[in-house]
Amino acid sequence: MPKHLRFGLVVVLLGVALATAASASFSSYVRPAVGTGGEGYGNHFGGYYYGDEYIRVFSHTHMVGSGVLDYGNIGVMPITKSPNLLLLSNYAYRSQFSHQSEVMNPGYYAVTLEDYSIRAELTATKRVGLHRYTFPSTATARNILFPISHALHDGACKGANVNVDINNQEVSGWMLNAGGLSGRFGGVKTYFVAQFGAVGPRFTSHGVWDLASSQLSPGSASINGTHVGAWIGFESGAVSTVVEMYIGLSFVSLDNARLNLKTELWNGKLSFDLALNQTQSEWEGLLGRFEVTGGDVVELVKFYTAAYHAFLAPTTFNDVNGQYLGFDSRVHLMPAGRSWYSDMSIWDTHRTQSPLLALVLPDVMSDIVNSLVLMFQQGGDLPRWPMANGYTGTMSATHADVVVADAYLKGVRGFDVDQAMKALVQSATQPQRYAGRENIDEWLKYGYVSYASNHKAAILTLEYAFDDWAVANMAAALNNSAAAELFYNRSKNYRNVWNAEEQFFCPKSRDPSSGAVAWACPPWYDYLNPFDTRYEEGDAWHWRWFVPHDPKGLIALFGGVDKFVEQLMEFFDYSNLDQFNILPNPYYWAGNEPDIFAAWLFTFAGRPDLTQKYTRMVMSTRYSGLPDGLPGNDDYGTMSAWYMFAALGFYPQAGSTTYIAVVHLANNTRLVITAHNANADNIYVAVNGRPWPSWFIDHAQLVGGTNNGTASLEFWMGPTASAPA
Repeated sequence: MPKHLRFGLVVVLLGVALATAASASFSSYVRPAVGTGGEGYGNHFGGYYYGDEYIRVFSHTHMVGSGVLDYGNIGVMPITKSPNLLLLSNYAYRSQFSHQSEVMNPGYYAVTLEDYSIRAELTATKRVGLHRYTFPSTATARNILFPISHALHDGACKGANVNVDINNQEVSGWMLNAGGLSGRFGGVKTYFVAQFGAVGPRFTSHGVWDLASSQLSPGSASINGTHVGAWIGFESGAVSTVVEMYIGLSFVSLDNARLNLKTELWNGKLSFDLALNQTQSEWEGLLGRFEVTGGDVVELVKFYTAAYHAFLAPTTFNDVNGQYLGFDSRVHLMPAGRSWYSDMSIWDTHRTQSPLLALVLPDVMSDIVNSLVLMFQQGGDLPRWPMANGYTGTMSATHADVVVADAYLKGVRGFDVDQAMKALVQSATQPQRYAGRENIDEWLKYGYVSYASNHKAAILTLEYAFDDWAVANMAAALNNSAAAELFYNRSKNYRNVWNAEEQFFCPKSRDPSSGAVAWACPPWYDYLNPFDTRYEEGDAWHWRWFVPHDPKGLIALFGGVDKFVEQLMEFFDYSNLDQFNILPNPYYWAGNEPDIFAAWLFTFAGRPDLTQKYTRMVMSTRYSGLPDGLPGNDDYGTMSAWYMFAALGFYPQAGSTTYIAVVHLANNTRLVITAHNANADNIYVAVNGRPWPSWFIDHAQLVGGTNNGTASLEFWMGPTASAPA
């Protein structure tokens, strides 16, 4: 990741001259535990769950706030007991822990394993996990377990191998994981090589086990199976009680895992502490792209924690030599200085996290789009939710269209544009083998998907219209007027599933024989049922507002601004009766994606004051610095990026260069955002006698400043709403 990018961001969120961030590191405001607690959306999706009392293993591959169990592979665990089958079965070697003993910072985690009085510390480089275990001096056994078959999804291990090389002080192997998503394409094989610090004791004993056959083999060095593992033991009489262990990973080969380990640890010269300093410095630089001054600690914690979460994904999948396993299951080579990314929750991230990266880290976004284009070239389809080197096919529509178009329109380059456009047109016009649009034949023929063919017909129609609009925007940018006109026209097809009588988007059925059409709107009691199968992860109210590409057209369907604003206010006001993040809110649901654009629709209706009111409401009631401080699964930074844009005061209309804002724009590529007179009471943007040219900002105005390379967005805050000049 480059040290300097062309976009810097300075934010004065609350306008008071406290210069808070200047007195502390940016990382000090990050609370990594946010989003790991609470009830209602499942837990352990990322491995760690705040409500747990025990630690089973420290694993090395993880999802980022998703709603599915996968990864959690290459587990290790230090213990002060001698291994036996009873101990190794059902994680009986697990240890209690207390949150009071934890230290969590970007790039660092520490905890005391109470059952063993072992202090465990963890840090990482891009491809290496570093462990430091301090064993008690009184321990008669000092062992490290490698339960290499461990996975978050039960039964996900489809094969594993572990080898102990006592002469070279190395443990190595691989594990094939077929979890909740990776199981859809045959699984992910992760290779690992573990080595140990030059300073510290050597391991002098070892063994392996296979729980499937109740086999425990002290002194054996290798084993294969689906319930296997190994252990190594250090002399209890050794002077040093501190063991440093470094584990290199690769998705290509053992040799590459070893090469990653050697390269990123500078041929063994990089100790735990040096790696920790390097990693924390990288995080500080990344978070420091946002220099926030003013406000109280709570607001700084929420902002920088959101930034931390937004930058956790996607996953760097290539090795230090550039090799990666592609979507054709072949090894490919990335040019020096380029990264191949995977693990992209595109159905979620295209709305907020991808536009954030395009704005703040365009070089990273270039590699992301390039990776998507390479996936298309290798696998034949533009992916919907790529994981590792495979298509998961999860969720709906083809929102990679939006990701690619959004990036290109905002000046991101460094990928094959012709191939990218070919991929977008193919996804919008043809059936695909792995990640296409369901029932695309009906979409192309009738302009909607029939409920008789697919229960999600209404939302598929809405999503396809949005995706086609993004394709049209890219076609227009490439001067392909014919394609632009075709897809712009198709982007209006959302109107085909608007039921004027019900004033909702509803599925409708088309009889294949007679062509007769019949509406299939929910019964009255299901309009507020978030589990209604007619809609994807939401109800009729959530999807009522999903026309992010044509808000003016949506307003017209309601019969005008007044009715639209009235209904949208009702949507938010009733949601505020339930501010808990336990179950899906049947009205505005901050914890899921279909309606997270809704607050910004007020601005299209000429009521930016209501955008200000309701975004502030969501920020203050649905987000916090506590473990349950996210309104749902973060979905690879989607919810966190929403918070960041809301705090900054402008929000992307994904798939275009437009941002919705309520600010005074000084046309002056450093962006300074200032909020004058801001406090808890002054939540509205007021004119204060200054010109207010527009509620909307173009991307070029943010990154193409003309005043010494600086652009300024200024808020003049007040206790009451003002209309634009």
